Amino acid sequence: MTKNWMIIAAALLTFGCDGGKESGTTDEADADTDADADFDASVAWNAGSVDLTLTGGVSGYFGMAETGCADADNCWYGEDCIYGDLTKTYFYCHPTNENGVSLLYGGAFDALSEGTETVFGGASFDGTVTYYVEQGSACYTWGHDTSYYGSLDCTEL
Repeated sequence: MTKNWMIIAAALLTFGCDGGKESGTTDEADADTDADADFDASVAWNAGSVDLTLTGGVSGYFGMAETGCADADNCWYGEDCIYGDLTKTYFYCHPTNENGVSLLYGGAFDALSEGTETVFGGASFDGTVTYYVEQGSACYTWGHDTSYYGSLDCTEL
């Protein structure tokens, strides 16, 4: 009888102990396979456009909020994808492809063509804008003040 218990105990130790992992998991299954592991985004304020470049992205949405201007009541939030401008009149969000989007400067705030133009007027806004990218169920923020999008639980880049 003791011999049978020793065989059962040896079998349990060999096959039943998984180092604290849930049953059925393996090292390969635990490897980081998140789609966003290789995701990155950057913005360039060029002579005629602001350009979003995505690495490892998919089609999604891009927003910008002027969170760093001197007078918060006169900042432009209408292209932020989430909250809109202070009057709650303008809610723009720019569609992107998997590589990003290029937005021409000088669009009209009351007739903006999403995905092709922006109200922002040039590189002078660099450093005053907070950026938002939505990729499926994931979102990412970076720039001047990421707490602007804090309630969304986005990943900070």
